[in-house]
Amino acid sequence: MGSLIVTLALFFVSCSEKDATVGVSVSPEADHVFVCADTFPVVTKNKLVDYIYCNSDTLLLGNYSTETYGITLADIFTQFAMLEDYSFPPGAEMDSMLLLVYYKNWYGYSNAAMDVTVYEMDLGTFDYSKSYQSNISVNDYCTMTELVAHKMISAMHPTDSVLNSITNTYTPVVRMNVDEQWAEKIFDIVKKYNSDQDEFNEHFNGLYITSQLGTATMLYVHQIELQIFYHYEYQQADGTKQVYSDIKVLPANNEVRTLNRFSHPNQQEVFDKINENKEFNYVASPSNFFTEITLPIDEIVDKISSDIPSNKEVFVNGAILRVDVVKTETDVPSNQMLLIRSDAVDRFFKNNEVVLDTCAIVATLSTGMNTNDSTFYYYAYDLMPMLMYLYRNDAELNTEYLDLTLIPVMVETPATGISSVKHLNTMSATKIYSGTNKTNPMTLKVLYSGF
Repeated sequence: MGSLIVTLALFFVSCSEKDATVGVSVSPEADHVFVCADTFPVVTKNKLVDYIYCNSDTLLLGNYSTETYGITLADIFTQFAMLEDYSFPPGAEMDSMLLLVYYKNWYGYSNAAMDVTVYEMDLGTFDYSKSYQSNISVNDYCTMTELVAHKMISAMHPTDSVLNSITNTYTPVVRMNVDEQWAEKIFDIVKKYNSDQDEFNEHFNGLYITSQLGTATMLYVHQIELQIFYHYEYQQADGTKQVYSDIKVLPANNEVRTLNRFSHPNQQEVFDKINENKEFNYVASPSNFFTEITLPIDEIVDKISSDIPSNKEVFVNGAILRVDVVKTETDVPSNQMLLIRSDAVDRFFKNNEVVLDTCAIVATLSTGMNTNDSTFYYYAYDLMPMLMYLYRNDAELNTEYLDLTLIPVMVETPATGISSVKHLNTMSATKIYSGTNKTNPMTLKVLYSGF
C-alpha cells in the first residue's frame, strides 16, 4: 500500500498536452503511453443501522450509554445441546441446577452494578440453518413470565471465577442458582429427550438472558452452560446401597444457536444530533451507525475518457480512498473496517460470502506521522479492482453514482486459510472526517493510464 501511495504522489499531476504522454520523442504517436491522475470528491453521510447478523463466539450482555452514540442494549438468546445418548441411572434425582455465564472481559465501568435476569424462551425457538437478525423481537420467543434466575453483579468483582489449568488464570463467571421447580421440569426433559437435538429443542426452547439495570457496563460473554447436579443409589453385590453424586453439563455450543439481540432506544434522537455537524461521520457497533460513501462514477469515467484517447486500452492503476479517523480519548475505533457496495451488504453477511475486491475490501486501522510529528489514524482502500471492473462492464455503469458502506468487522482466518468476514458485535466507535470537512475532506485519488 505504501509503494502505491508513493507512486500516486509521483504521478499526481493533471493530464495536459505536455505531460499526458511518455516517450513522445522516441516513439511513434501510436505507441504513446498516457499516464494521468486526478482527485475526485466523494459524498458521505451517516446511515442508521437496524440490525446486523451475529455469528460470533463473543456475545455482549448489558447496557451502555454515551452522549454521542446513545444507548445500546444487548441481550442473549440461547439453546442448549442435549446429553446425546446418555441415560441417567435408574432412580436418579436432581439436587440442584446452576446457570453459568463466563465472560472474558468487559466494556465500560468495572464497578458499576448490573443485574442479570434469565427467563425461559416459552414461545418459540430457533432454526439452526437460518440466519437471524440482531433486532429480533423478545415477544416472539419469550413472555418473560417464567423467571429462571437472577443475580446482581459488578464486572470487576464477579461472585465466582474459574481457574484455567492451562493458562493458570481465572475466568470470571456469573454463577446463578436456578429456580427449583423450573429445574425439576427441565431435568425431566433432559432425561426423556436425549436422542434428537431438534426434538429436545421443541421441549426446551432455550433461555433469554438480559440485564435491566444500569447503563455503564457490557460483559464480553464467551461461554454459557447449565450444570445439573444429581445423585442415585447403587446396590452392590453384598446388598448394601451406595449413594453416588455426579454432574452433567448442557453447553450452549456450536451444535445449537446462540444469538445476540441489540437495540438502541434513542437511536433516532442521537442520529439527528450527529447529523447537525456535517464535518464528521460516524461508524459504531454493534449496529447503530454506519457511514455511506458515494463515488461520482460518471464523473470518473468521463474524466478518464477525455484524458485517454479512444484507441487506447484503459487501465486503472490505483484508486486510493483514505478514510481519516478523528482519534478521541473516549472512542474505540474498529481495528478492521469493511468497505462494501451498499447493494450487497445484507446478502454478503446473511450468506457469509467471501470477500471479492470487486465488491468489498477490508482495511486495518493504520497510523502515520504528519509534518508536526503527530500521529494520525486512517483506513486506506485501493478501489482499483472495483473501478476497473465497473469500467469494463458497461452493464454496471447504468448509474451516475456508486454507494459504498463502511462497516466495522472482524476477520477470522481458520486453518483452511479462507478468511471469514463477520459483523463486529463488540463495542466500537469510529469518528471520521467527512467528504465536506473543511480541513481534511475525504477524496478519491485515481491513477490511470492508456496503452
